[in-house]
Amino acid sequence: MKMVRALVGTLALASLGATALARPAQADSHGGLPNLSGMYVTFGIGGPITTKQDFDDTLFGQGSYEPDWGFGGLVEIGRYVGNDWRFGVAVNWVRGFDGELRLDDIPLRVDLEGHSDAVSVMFNLDHTICELDTVFGKIRPFVGGGLGFVYYDVQDFGGGGPGDKTDTAFAAALHLGYDMKLGEGLTLTSRYSVAFTGEAEFDQAAGATTTKDSEVDLLVFTGLRFDLN
Repeated sequence: MKMVRALVGTLALASLGATALARPAQADSHGGLPNLSGMYVTFGIGGPITTKQDFDDTLFGQGSYEPDWGFGGLVEIGRYVGNDWRFGVAVNWVRGFDGELRLDDIPLRVDLEGHSDAVSVMFNLDHTICELDTVFGKIRPFVGGGLGFVYYDVQDFGGGGPGDKTDTAFAAALHLGYDMKLGEGLTLTSRYSVAFTGEAEFDQAAGATTTKDSEVDLLVFTGLRFDLN
């Protein structure tokens, strides 16, 4: 049922986005970037600032996992719609490396090696707030949000093992960032996101399962947006 609800919400926003993508592009009220197609593509790098995953294991009880560090990237394709708005479909990838596993009921702490991947597809809608003149140039702060889903893969983490160690969960995010125009059709963009993800379940040895609780993570991505003529 959780995936049904996630897909219904995602498809609803996607249908709104499809309508937006079909509309003619317009210049924004801050001297924006109207071009022939009104389309853009963004490439960014970044990763999580903080991430901690609480879980409940059928054999070992409750615990948590916190990676030592993480890294990721994103690609977003979208369109400018109306004044100060843009809609985009983004694919985000984040990889967490190594980390510490804590079992609360034993108690026990274990250092783990390997990596875990999270790949999300998000339908984002961003709104430019204003334009500020600074010593670095014209800065355009924006706010936004997105809905979608995230695919988890922990097969190469902690030595792997038998069972299906992948799952898909609902995802939502709030965005706060800024844009700075570098040249014709080229914009530096930076985004700070508060991301929520739902539960995910992974199989373990001897028929056990581990359920990752819902969580809130903080992520930062910086990159370049190219307007497509």
